[in-house]
Amino acid sequence: MKKLFIWFLCFLSNAFVWGQTLQNPSEFLGYNLGEAFTPHHKVVAYFNHLELASDQIKLHSYGETYEGRPLIAAIVSSPENLKNIEAIRALHLNQSAGSTISKEGQKAIVWLSYNVHGNESSSTEAAMKTIHTIITEYQDWLKDMIVILDPCINPDGRDRYVQFFNQNKSKSNVYLPNTVEHQEGWPNGRSNHYHFDLNRDWAWLSQKESKARIAFYNQWLPHIHVDFHEQGVNSNYYFAPAAKPMHQLFSPFQKKFQEVIGKNHARYFDVNGWRYFTKEVFDLLYPSYGDTYPTFLGGIGMTYEQAGGGIAGLGILDEKGIPLTLKNRILGHFTTGISTLEAVINNKKELLEEYTSFYTREADIQTYVMEGADQALKALEQLLNAHEIKTSRLDAKQTLKGYHYQSQKNNSVDFNSNSLIVSTQQPKSILIQALLEPKTYLEDSLTYDITAWNLPYAYGLKTMMLRGNLENTHQTVSNKNSNDVVEDGYGYVIPFRGLDSSKFLAETLEAQLRPRYTMKKVQLEDTLWPQGSLFFLQNDHVDQTGWKEKLAEKAQENHLIMTPLKTGWAQFGPDMGASALRLIKRPTIALLKDEHVDSYAYGETWHFLEQDLNYPLFRYNKKALFHQLQKIDVLLLPEGEYEALFSQEETFQLINWIEAGGKLITWGTALEWFKDKEPFELEAKTIPEVNIQKLPFDQQDRHEISSSILGSIYPVKLDQSHPLNFGVDRFYSLRQNTSTYELLSKGSNSAFLNNDVKPLNGFIGSRQKPLQTNSLVYGQQAIGNGSVIFFVDNPLFRSFWYQSKIIFSNALFLAF
Repeated sequence: MKKLFIWFLCFLSNAFVWGQTLQNPSEFLGYNLGEAFTPHHKVVAYFNHLELASDQIKLHSYGETYEGRPLIAAIVSSPENLKNIEAIRALHLNQSAGSTISKEGQKAIVWLSYNVHGNESSSTEAAMKTIHTIITEYQDWLKDMIVILDPCINPDGRDRYVQFFNQNKSKSNVYLPNTVEHQEGWPNGRSNHYHFDLNRDWAWLSQKESKARIAFYNQWLPHIHVDFHEQGVNSNYYFAPAAKPMHQLFSPFQKKFQEVIGKNHARYFDVNGWRYFTKEVFDLLYPSYGDTYPTFLGGIGMTYEQAGGGIAGLGILDEKGIPLTLKNRILGHFTTGISTLEAVINNKKELLEEYTSFYTREADIQTYVMEGADQALKALEQLLNAHEIKTSRLDAKQTLKGYHYQSQKNNSVDFNSNSLIVSTQQPKSILIQALLEPKTYLEDSLTYDITAWNLPYAYGLKTMMLRGNLENTHQTVSNKNSNDVVEDGYGYVIPFRGLDSSKFLAETLEAQLRPRYTMKKVQLEDTLWPQGSLFFLQNDHVDQTGWKEKLAEKAQENHLIMTPLKTGWAQFGPDMGASALRLIKRPTIALLKDEHVDSYAYGETWHFLEQDLNYPLFRYNKKALFHQLQKIDVLLLPEGEYEALFSQEETFQLINWIEAGGKLITWGTALEWFKDKEPFELEAKTIPEVNIQKLPFDQQDRHEISSSILGSIYPVKLDQSHPLNFGVDRFYSLRQNTSTYELLSKGSNSAFLNNDVKPLNGFIGSRQKPLQTNSLVYGQQAIGNGSVIFFVDNPLFRSFWYQSKIIFSNALFLAF
């Protein structure tokens, strides 16, 4: 009887779960879509309901955000397909691995991604309507298709926007654009927790949301990926085909199929009389977007842009005085979402055949060989492996012949053993070329983003591209370092060679250890240690018990080897008691938070200190900053517009703080505030004025770009004796700032561009090129007992330029 009762309870439980009545979004949420913005937890609840109420949905949780919100995606297909989903996925991945086995049973894979920009908020609302419509009206499509639908790539940013709107909305909709519900504060909801633009992080994987998504994306590698966005209120809907420039590595079919998709959308927009545009503004060049990255992996990646954005709220008047409502915006994205699936079903055979051709096409094998600091090689290798790109290492020193990146010509060059090897003889050969190629081909210089991103330059690596494969290579071996504590030793030394060393230094300071760094090369016990090497001496820790164990733990965690010292006597260079061994004091570091500060630069700085260095950062608004100024050692002023920020009295306070021993670090557009202002020795170079009125109207846009810099890469001359450059063998500057500065007349020009310098890659306008010669890249000016460090370009830009992060860390801890 007891067993029967338990069985009955189980039956009732299952009946409750599987017997739920499928509800549309409005029924489940309690309001009609378009009447309110749905918080992320309610979106997740609705998707959970769909999984319980339908046998056509399988929910997958692939990670969580920095603020702890779940990242989910729904896998949608027929019940039979979902029962065999792993077999279907394996068959598809075989095709993307270059298999030519039978394609019988293969399904079209379509991935729909919504709300990567949190305040482009119609996307998630449209996702709920789209998924419900698919499973209730288009079940026949699902027999031949797997739809992966991610309702919100950026939940933290979306909820920031939703909370803002709900806190500021009026009782009835207000359509006037200047009212509070249409004016987001700083920072807005576009970005994630650390104020990163997740739609520019697909390749660089700096954010945990991106890392989680790419790991899941690589499990599927879909035929189609759509990235849903919003743009200005007065813009018409944009859909594929994309604008030029398109990356030259994309296949003719990938470009052609964008037209197939676009023409299908146009049928629906034409019937409804909706205005739209194609082939303008949104190009396919920069590899870290939600449209380009999937295209480099054989899919058809597309951006769709609906009018709206953070200013639009539930409704706003456009320039014609016509209300643009959230309901309108949902309908636009819903229409293109369904139309995309229809176009895929109608062209499935060709789509699948061309996808297979992408991975089986004949192409010359290229091999990239990279030599540099071990930590840089390891960091790049980890990034490539995260994209499931295979790497290896060179067995022994070899002389290789190919295209040498540093000389920019074919050459024979020696490469050391353990150099990093990446061959294109693997499935992701196109992505490899896009990330590592020496030159970006530009069919049009009017582009939406930067035009150069070469990872060998970003990591400061000597690089060669050669034809064919290399023999005598091996897989990377992870060496587990062992750091033994020597009880009676003089101390320990650890070479400073990269970002792992920077993090180690930061963590030892936070652990109250007292490191020193050497300003000069020093030879101890027959080993030569470079400038910047870190010394932990017994004499500096006589008041601390267990300091050696603490040091060994931090070294172990950061994969560093500490060498014990028996003596302070130097065979060459300074002894351990010399002034060239400088004590590093634990600095209190502050970051200004203000609406005049660029939110991306603010977030990049916050993320770097917290996530890359694991070091405490104090973030202050302006009023609190000046109250705390005397307790701060290092003040960070990121990119921004400072002209109207500081009063005359506040400016005096800043200068007095520097003169008393403070260190101010500033970069990018923030330098405009310092130029030609006493006591700062910063002088801008100027572009000669041209009377644009004399140019034909249709040439004026082209003239404007002659003064622009769209991510151009330059080789940099380093002062290797300056602490800013310790641990950096070579550096390439990613120029983004259109302002260029003269060399400092009083101060250290730690890095600069030579008088004969030429760009290695990327677009720079004809009027900008002459200004680059003999110009500052970064430098330090002493003022009283303190100093200012100027970075002309943002050293933390999108957190992917590895070498500049080391230099920025040196600015924090070494350059006093």
